[in-house]
Amino acid sequence: AVLMWVGAIHQGQRVVLGGEEGRELRETLERVAGERGLRLVFPVMDLQDQSAVSYADLAGGFNEPVIQASTRYGSRFVLAAHVQRRGNLWSGRWRLMGQDFQEDYTAEGETPEAALDEGLQRVADALGRRLAIAGLMASEDHVLVTVDGVQSLADFQAGRQYLAELS
Repeated sequence: AVLMWVGAIHQGQRVVLGGEEGRELRETLERVAGERGLRLVFPVMDLQDQSAVSYADLAGGFNEPVIQASTRYGSRFVLAAHVQRRGNLWSGRWRLMGQDFQEDYTAEGETPEAALDEGLQRVADALGRRLAIAGLMASEDHVLVTVDGVQSLADFQAGRQYLAELS
């Protein structure tokens, strides 16, 4: 899963997406994630999160508060992003962090939703490049797939159905 710390201007307010804040923008990210096979986790934005990470931290690109606040969630990947209006476009700055790497991206769009869509597409591409394992094909007809996070029969069935729909 990717833990998403996203600062944005939503309905004239500076918000960090999570809890009830920026639900419409979060839905855009969840739609793109679903299309790309990503699982997103948003901070609950309780008092602990609100005191740890602010809109200003995300807008300023300050990683340390984000990294410290992320430990309670246990996600393998953490994304810190900020989206704001610049001239006629919405511009986003994205930083994807993992245990041994950090990658930065930018994305623009005519709306905040378009900038979020473009940014998450870039993140999905980067994770695909990082996590893809080449050379596992036993033959041209078969591909070995490993699925993480299966903790119940319902998870197994959902994964099985998803993979069946791909073929």
